[in-house]
Amino acid sequence: MKAPHYRLFSALLVFLMANSLLAQDTSTNLLTHGDCEHGAAGWYKWNQSGEIKLSTDPEGIKSGKGLKIAVMGEKVNGSISMAFKYSGKATVSGYAVNNTMDIIKVALQCFDANGNQIAWIDVAHLAPNGKVLEFSRTVTIPEGSSKVNLAFILSGEGNARLDGLSVTPVN
Repeated sequence: MKAPHYRLFSALLVFLMANSLLAQDTSTNLLTHGDCEHGAAGWYKWNQSGEIKLSTDPEGIKSGKGLKIAVMGEKVNGSISMAFKYSGKATVSGYAVNNTMDIIKVALQCFDANGNQIAWIDVAHLAPNGKVLEFSRTVTIPEGSSKVNLAFILSGEGNARLDGLSVTPVN
């Protein structure tokens, strides 16, 4: 009489364990500071002209804090980027408000082990309208990418805000 109870208990235990594994959130944000809660942490700035100032946006867009981008002085021609490592299919997403810059281009720059750019992947173009813009695009990051930058190409003057940025592998 004991054997059927053990079989039933074992079957129930296997079912519960399998169900919990399937229910787990397997999405992983590859961006260390993609939530933008720490302002300029993890961001690299490059500017050909003008000056880019990064700071914590206390209001955020999605939740908590965000990243504030301000152009100081003359018009800027430059970018900010956050590096990560990955190759394969991924979804790039986030929230932005472009208040006054001419345009903000969102892209992935893929580099090989020697630092040569092997791919440029356009993700979104964010026009200046002062409204919250949500962007999301599923892309394929090429094999051989040893470093990838999520880049925001900035042109013009004014300010913008970013929040809830993620690069998530797609199975």
